[in-house]
Amino acid sequence: MLVSHDYKFILVKTKKTAGSSIQAYLEPYCENGHITRNHPESHMPAEEIRKLIGEEAWNSYLKITPIRNPWDKMVSLYYWRTRKRSAIAKIRRFLWLKWSDDPARKMTFTEHVKYLNKINEVNIDKDVIYVDGKVPEYEYIRFEHLLDDMKAVCEKIGVPFEPERLPNKKGGVRKAQGYQNHYDEESKAIVAQAYTFEIEKFGYTF
Repeated sequence: MLVSHDYKFILVKTKKTAGSSIQAYLEPYCENGHITRNHPESHMPAEEIRKLIGEEAWNSYLKITPIRNPWDKMVSLYYWRTRKRSAIAKIRRFLWLKWSDDPARKMTFTEHVKYLNKINEVNIDKDVIYVDGKVPEYEYIRFEHLLDDMKAVCEKIGVPFEPERLPNKKGGVRKAQGYQNHYDEESKAIVAQAYTFEIEKFGYTF
């Protein structure tokens, strides 16, 4: 999460959408504002951000959030959760989440999707972007059009667009290419139902 009082913008950071790279790029412009870097605080829900900065700033600042094709996003999440972790990362995970091993590590991809559906957590950003049960007016940065949308955002908030400064944070985890071949019909339908807003607004297709 980022808030800049000088440039009057808010970054509501979603998961597996290049959010860490976008945050790293915009952080230098938030010296007068708020910065949260560590998980899970970096994904502070929009409702909490509104309480933190007040209604006036929330209503007048440009609200930015990254977005991604949900079927691709769920594959990225699976590989992130099942990646090989360092000993330090395992300790941090235990301290934050109170378990030493992620249950996803024992599942196939389709099992993972169905497990998340069972516990009502397929849409991993449902509690991040919504405010009072609705989606506010955001300036979206599409994962699939990252540079073009970052350029547009930089122009709107009045900061330089320097694509060479946009880091590839948390990239390179997924080994298998192409997200479609990870799905069966049931898991494909589960994701479609969980992400109706994203699919309808941006025309994402499987």
